Amino acid sequence: MADGLTPELVTTITHVQQASAILSLIGCAFIISTFSLCKAFHKPINRMVFFASFANVFASSSYLLVGVVDMPDSFGCQFQAAMLQAFVASDVFWTTAMAVNVYLTFYHRFDAERLRRLDVPYFLVCYLVPMIPAITYIFVRNEQGHRIYGSAILWCWITPEFGYLRIATFYGPIWALILITLAIYVRSGATIYKKRRQLMKVQDSNANMSSNNMANTVSKTTEVTVTHDGVGFDMVGHEASAKSMSSAEKGQRAPKKPRQGTRAVNRAAWQYTRCALLFFIVILITWIPSSANRLYSMVNPGETSVVLHFMGAAVLPLQGFWNAIIYGVTSWSACKSLLKRGPA
Repeated sequence: MADGLTPELVTTITHVQQASAILSLIGCAFIISTFSLCKAFHKPINRMVFFASFANVFASSSYLLVGVVDMPDSFGCQFQAAMLQAFVASDVFWTTAMAVNVYLTFYHRFDAERLRRLDVPYFLVCYLVPMIPAITYIFVRNEQGHRIYGSAILWCWITPEFGYLRIATFYGPIWALILITLAIYVRSGATIYKKRRQLMKVQDSNANMSSNNMANTVSKTTEVTVTHDGVGFDMVGHEASAKSMSSAEKGQRAPKKPRQGTRAVNRAAWQYTRCALLFFIVILITWIPSSANRLYSMVNPGETSVVLHFMGAAVLPLQGFWNAIIYGVTSWSACKSLLKRGPA
C-alpha cells in the first residue's frame, strides 16, 4: 500500500470513483437515447458528443471494476488498464475534433454536410490511435518479466515502474491536444470579438443615416451564419468589410433593419463563448487534479497525496457527465421541446 493511503482510505476513494463513474453512465445514457430518438438533437456538435459517449461508456464501466488491482496478471486487471488507457484518452481526442470543427466552420466556411464527411477520419483517429498503445501494453514485458499494466493504487493501469510511458503515451499527448483545443477557442473568440467591434463601428458611424441609405452597408459588411451546432460562424468578406465601411461613410444604402446583423453576431458570439467556456472549465476540472497527482508521484517517489488522489478519483471518471451537461446546455431548446412533446 502506498504511503499515506490506508486500506480504509482506498475503499473510500474507490467508492467516490464509482459514484462519479455512475453519474457519467447516466449522462451517456441521456446523450445516446435523446440523440437516437429525437431529431431535434441532431446538431453537428451533438453528433460529436454522441460519438464520444461510447468512449465514455467503456471508460466509466472500467472504473466500476473492483477487486482486480491486487491481481495484475488477471484478465480483469489487464482489461481495465487497457480500457482506461484507450477510452479516457479517446474523450480528449473527440474534444479536440470538436474544436477542429469550429476552426473549419469559422475560417474555412465548412457547412454541416462537409463536416459530416469528416466523421470517418475522426473515428479512425479518436478511437484507433489511443487503442494502439492500449492493446500493445497487454503483451509487453520488461527483462524481469514484469507487465506494463498492474496496480496503480486505485485501479489497474501503467505501473509506476513504467512511469515514463504514462507521460509519453497518455498525459503528454492529452495535454498537447488540450493546448491545441484551447488555442483554437482563443483564436476564434478573438476573431468573433474583432468582427463584432467592426459591426458596432459601422452602426455607430451610420446612426444618423436614413434606413434606406443603410440598406447595402450592413448587408455587405459581414455575413454571419450561426450553424446548427451554435458555435460555428461564417464570416465572409474580410476585404469587403473594409470597403463596406468606406462605403458607409459615402452614404450608401443599408438594410431596413440595421440592428439584425448586430443581434445575430451578439447571439452567435454568446453561444460560442458559452460553449467554449464550458469546454475550457471541463478540461481544467478533469485533467488538472489527475495530472498533478501523477506529477507529484514522479517528483516524490514513494509518497502519496491523499487530497490529489481524492480529487483525481472524483473528477476523472466524470467525463461522460460533463459531456452530458454541455450537450444539454447547447441543446436547451430541444430539451424543453422533448419535455413538452416527447421524442419526435
